[in-house]
Amino acid sequence: EIVNKKKSGIVHSRKRKMDETTKLVKAQEEPLIPAAERHQVYLAKGHPYSRANIVSKAFFFWVYTLMKFGSKKPLEQTDLWDLRKRDCSETQHAKLRRNWIPCRDNPKKKYPLLSAITKTYAWTLGYALTCNALNALLGFSGPIAIKIIGDLIEHKSGNTSEGIIWVGILFVCKLFQSIFGHQANFTQAILGINISNGVSTQIYEKSLLLTPAAQTTYSHGEIVNLIQVDVGKIQMFFLNFSYLVIALVQCTVGMYLLFDFLGISFVGGLGVIVIMTIVNMVIGVCFGKLQKALMKERDKRMQASTELFSAIKIIKLFSWEDKFIDKVEGYRTAELKVLRTLFYYAVFSIFFL
Repeated sequence: EIVNKKKSGIVHSRKRKMDETTKLVKAQEEPLIPAAERHQVYLAKGHPYSRANIVSKAFFFWVYTLMKFGSKKPLEQTDLWDLRKRDCSETQHAKLRRNWIPCRDNPKKKYPLLSAITKTYAWTLGYALTCNALNALLGFSGPIAIKIIGDLIEHKSGNTSEGIIWVGILFVCKLFQSIFGHQANFTQAILGINISNGVSTQIYEKSLLLTPAAQTTYSHGEIVNLIQVDVGKIQMFFLNFSYLVIALVQCTVGMYLLFDFLGISFVGGLGVIVIMTIVNMVIGVCFGKLQKALMKERDKRMQASTELFSAIKIIKLFSWEDKFIDKVEGYRTAELKVLRTLFYYAVFSIFFL
């Protein structure tokens, strides 16, 4: 009996320990606060970019929490943090309007909208331009460092530590090039969206104030086309504007490096670059003309479509469906014809240039 009691006691103690171990494992697997609730607490603190330090902004650590949460479940609108107040459409509208009205009323301003945008976002434009310039200049560190390392290996004119130092310099330059490049892209993306929001709200506000006489001049389709197409082009321009500005610096430094590496023989490559530049300019002029023609045809189609939907009851009453369908399809055919020519030019420029 004593032996049986000891055996039963040992069995019960083992079961009790196993139960405690199982509870402990489950407690470790299940967090005290569910992931969804913890994420909502994180969102309640505000936009993480506003609270991030300089290292987090440089390496985009501030977005890691959202990426980690998104890897566990599909993201929804409620899983995203609210916009910063400075990025809201209301704020962008007020900022742009403060500079738009003086530029609009100034007769000396040939392009008042461009002047208002550059004046409103001058600091952001300068920051993006500086990051892109540093990115472009650091891009030349690769050929320079590789040439120096190659000379060290070929002529054996230095010790091993000197080569390691140059490899370290190359690594640091490439690291900062990546940082400046991604910061420029991120800044320009936000800049383009903010400009798009500001200009769109200005157009929408103006459309609400149109007089009956002005409404006959500007149709609803043209206004929608301005917001959907033209504003998008403004956004794309400011998304890539800095590349146009620093192109001269890249060409100048690139020509100098070619002359330093290749000598006078670089003139042949320079001639090819000049010829390609002229051909690209001609293609660019043709692109501009085709874009204008495309916009005209698109405006006609949008106006016809708007008229069709606004007067759909009358059209159904008099059985004018086929006539209006043929009218819209005619405008669409003309638009596709211009668009096809535009694509031919694009294919030519990609394939031959």
